[in-house]
Amino acid sequence: MTQMKLTIVVFMILTVVSCQNSLSQNIAFERLSEDKVIINGDTLTKNKENQYQKYFESGKVEYEGKLINDKKEGQWITYYEDGFLCKEIDYSNGQKNGKFIWYFTNGKKQQEVDLVNGVKHGKDKYWNKDGTLNSITTFENGEQIEIRAYKPNYINTTDTTTYNGDIIWKKE
Repeated sequence: MTQMKLTIVVFMILTVVSCQNSLSQNIAFERLSEDKVIINGDTLTKNKENQYQKYFESGKVEYEGKLINDKKEGQWITYYEDGFLCKEIDYSNGQKNGKFIWYFTNGKKQQEVDLVNGVKHGKDKYWNKDGTLNSITTFENGEQIEIRAYKPNYINTTDTTTYNGDIIWKKE
């Protein structure tokens, strides 16, 4: 049982670190023409006022969103190649601000995290593929404060770990 708890904690920490790194990456931008730009190596095509899209080779939309003054603005949406929703990310003045939602290929939520200026702040929730809640990690200004891991078939049972705090493990 202790090894299982340790495995869960290690998995959660690695997941948080890897997601934090992917959320804080810089954006490389180049304008090719009035209707085409390159963002992080992807060529996007303008289809209406400030709305840009990137396409799969199949011709289906891979992702889309709005650019204002050459910066991402509003909601950017990414799709799986089969057309199903993959991610929704809110931007303000080129920074990830608001909700970041990632979906499994079956359409159920995989992750939902609150971001402020590209940094996790608030709840970071993970679900299992069947739609059951897996964990909630709380962040303040990018620093992990608490992890609550939920176990299937246990009602009101949680495991808690705090980051740089007094409690390293807590089971309710």
